[in-house]
Amino acid sequence: MKESLLKFLDKILIITSEFPPGPGGIGNHSYNLAKNLAEKGLDISVLVISKYLFPDDKFYENCSFQVIKIQNNNVIRYFKLLFHITKYILINRKVKFIISGHLPVILFGNIFRFYSKDIIGIIHGHEILMGGKIIKFFTKKSLLKMDTLIAVSKFSKDKVLEAFNHPKIEIIRNGFDKKRFEGLVSKENLNMKNINLITVGSVSKRKGQRNVIKALPTLKLKYPSIKYHMIGNINIKNEIKKLVTELKVEENVKFHGYLNDEKLSYLMNHATIFVMLSENLLNGEVEGFGISILEANHFGLPVIGSQKCGIEDAVKDRYSGILVDNKDINHFVNAIDEIINDYEKYVGRAKHWSKKFHWEDVIDNYINLIDTQ
Repeated sequence: MKESLLKFLDKILIITSEFPPGPGGIGNHSYNLAKNLAEKGLDISVLVISKYLFPDDKFYENCSFQVIKIQNNNVIRYFKLLFHITKYILINRKVKFIISGHLPVILFGNIFRFYSKDIIGIIHGHEILMGGKIIKFFTKKSLLKMDTLIAVSKFSKDKVLEAFNHPKIEIIRNGFDKKRFEGLVSKENLNMKNINLITVGSVSKRKGQRNVIKALPTLKLKYPSIKYHMIGNINIKNEIKKLVTELKVEENVKFHGYLNDEKLSYLMNHATIFVMLSENLLNGEVEGFGISILEANHFGLPVIGSQKCGIEDAVKDRYSGILVDNKDINHFVNAIDEIINDYEKYVGRAKHWSKKFHWEDVIDNYINLIDTQ
């Protein structure tokens, strides 16, 4: 959209269930959406509704937009939330809403319809699948009140359309911030005898680290010194460490916890393949896309990811990586072999693929959509 048109756009309030410096893909997406819209000259505010909020620090000082944080752990907090929203609307009058995250999506489609005709909902995938019949009823009702739905992957769009028809649903795939790793990318030549697998994301059932660990005994037969590095908070600590002990792969597994960008970049530069064997859980948790996959590609890491989830949009099969059945150990092992045998080609294609997902390009799709509301 032409720069001259930006001044005619209304104020935008982004409401999200996650936000940095806390972890989470939704928070990463919400932050970069707000940051890039603000850099284009739009008037942006962000309302964060979460049980887990971090104290004010230097992170918020650097934001070019207002951030309001409210914990959703009791009823009083909800009255405070409604007060902030009403106050914001009365002051700004014309407001466009962008709603992201499970709780905001359930609640606010119906509420905001009284205030604005310009409501955009971001669908990451789990919003449609999580909860019982009552939750799903209110989610559907809320989403149908929104003018436009943006799905972050074809997988997410398909899940919406399986549940109900919406008059306007678009796909705008996630992006990543290449500036975040500026000066930190320096992929080194690797000795292929020392294979380093890496996953970035909370250590949880959904992220599928268990599936990688289960394959390690088989992988050790071919690559005795193989290492698997897990970066992220451990949500299933006892279960995952018990599995490591039972399979006798303690020497092959390394838990790093949460790392800053400099330490993360060091491991990315020394890794061989990024793996994300995510699972679609019965409670509705799914991988809607996989931003960390694009970040890994930026470092020149080929990716092995799960089929039948949003990762299919983040990995170009047999180009930037390989898609596999997350429960099929042989499929996973064969994928590693295939990448290793043609490693330089996969590295080059991974870097090339990541360039399609820079936020400075992705944001234009959002601006064009907002301008037509």
